[in-house]
Amino acid sequence: MIDELKKAIIRLSEEEAKSLLFTVLLQGDLLKDLNEELAKQLNKTTESLLNYHKQKNQKEKYSKVHVAFSHSTSGSLKAALNHPRDEKVKVIPIDDQFSYGPIWQLHQETGKECRWEWLNDNINYEEGELDDQIRDNKEKINELLQVPEGIPIFIWTGSNAHEQIGVRYALYHLREKRNDVYLMNVDEKYRRTGEVSAEKLKEMYEKQLRNKPLSNEEKQAYINEWLGLANTKDVLRIWKNGEIQLADVSRYDRFIINLAKKLHNERGEHSFMKSARLIGEAIGQIDQNLDDLFFEYRVRSLILQGVFDIKGIPKAMRFYSVKLRSDLKGEK
Repeated sequence: MIDELKKAIIRLSEEEAKSLLFTVLLQGDLLKDLNEELAKQLNKTTESLLNYHKQKNQKEKYSKVHVAFSHSTSGSLKAALNHPRDEKVKVIPIDDQFSYGPIWQLHQETGKECRWEWLNDNINYEEGELDDQIRDNKEKINELLQVPEGIPIFIWTGSNAHEQIGVRYALYHLREKRNDVYLMNVDEKYRRTGEVSAEKLKEMYEKQLRNKPLSNEEKQAYINEWLGLANTKDVLRIWKNGEIQLADVSRYDRFIINLAKKLHNERGEHSFMKSARLIGEAIGQIDQNLDDLFFEYRVRSLILQGVFDIKGIPKAMRFYSVKLRSDLKGEK
């Protein structure tokens, strides 16, 4: 009974745990002088918790689990693989951005705190967005850990640092589970899985179903790679020559500057341009899976270095415009 209760408590989400704790505290306060009645009430709460998880598991029956590293890919997989005549699948999105920001000891609380602090200090999230993202990812990792034995797990990835690091991070968390794990690589012509349509994902899935699951040796190799990455303190990682490489955070600054010069020339005048325009061009031309938040961070860094003049307030890219300083526009 106690072991079963412990497992049920571990599976609670943050909101469910708060609700249970509040109930216990309330009962304790109201019944502190009625020990026998309190014992009955706590026993009732315990039974309710166990019944809740039994009902939840019955509702959530599935035969396969797919792991994706973006909500876009997750949505496409749900559309591609969940059909009435097919076996029900569960899709777990772990939507962090592993290409940038510290991942030092990210599998531990100290590493999570370090990453949160850096992202909070450097990246322009909407209010509450970062906390929501971190809480959601924690819940998704817990969901992954609760996948029953015997259910195969399919991890989707592409040729980019973000998803490749995600593979290693997920496999580290799965290190004590004995489920078969399949690595689903999308075609190399796509930079990331989020670019692939639902129809194409289904084709790739059916084609790769014949593949063998990762061996224990292959799993351990990925886990060791994660532990190696988790000992680094760099804040930018790229995918080059088929491997994850560490890079200086300013690696694409010169690219951004040259792109700004090009846009100035195309406009025929050295005037302010929306930062969103510059950032959008950068994302479209770069060969890495880096998002608008990263490039907006680098544009702000270049503003602080005196490379760009600014008009507006840099609380988000839609609120300000930039132009190269006049004395820099001819430099290469």
